[in-house]
Amino acid sequence: MNESVMVLVIIILAFILMWTSGTLLMGMIYKRTVKDLLVMFRSAKAFSPETAKYLDELGIKRQSLMNFRVVRDYTPQVLQMLITENIVHTTEEGKVYLSEKTLAGHKLGASINNY
Repeated sequence: MNESVMVLVIIILAFILMWTSGTLLMGMIYKRTVKDLLVMFRSAKAFSPETAKYLDELGIKRQSLMNFRVVRDYTPQVLQMLITENIVHTTEEGKVYLSEKTLAGHKLGASINNY
């Protein structure tokens, strides 16, 4: 192998390593955020439309454009994913609650250590 091919192979391998590391890191961050959200819902006992809570009651703050963070908060994206997957439901008043039944039957429920 000549030197230029070797450099190209090293660059390609470095990009593959960075992409794989980034993907694994994002998966870990999302999983941790799901666990945090589950703890928030369970602590607030928000399991039905009658016991549903507003986001601020759960400790979830809406992000504004002026709110600069060094570390990005993935809570809004993960919450939206949980709503899309019908694990979290919303009420007409804008409150949210966790469906433990849906979570238990979902692939996500099996991959998250429930506590």
